[in-house]
Amino acid sequence: MNDENEIVTGWTAPEAEEVYLAAQAEPSRKPLQDYMGAIVELRESKGFSFREIADWLNEKVGVKADHNMVYREYQKHTKKECKRLGVPPYMLTGEAKESAED
Repeated sequence: MNDENEIVTGWTAPEAEEVYLAAQAEPSRKPLQDYMGAIVELRESKGFSFREIADWLNEKVGVKADHNMVYREYQKHTKKECKRLGVPPYMLTGEAKESAED
């Protein structure tokens, strides 16, 4: 076993810039956030189910998503909107949003 303070010879830590660039190259773990406007439009204005939205994203946009993923991101978005507007979730309809923004 290695002692915490033991120095391992032959190994050097990568440069900080290398680590930063590698982190930037990683794919987003929240790919649906970029498409939240479209998800809200399809859900609230067009009446799509979460499964239909996932299928639409897969077919039309090429974003790999399932209905559970869409549902979870939509719920997070709704919660943030409620907090921002200062309304309870059950009041977050198109009309409630418009009146709260006025």
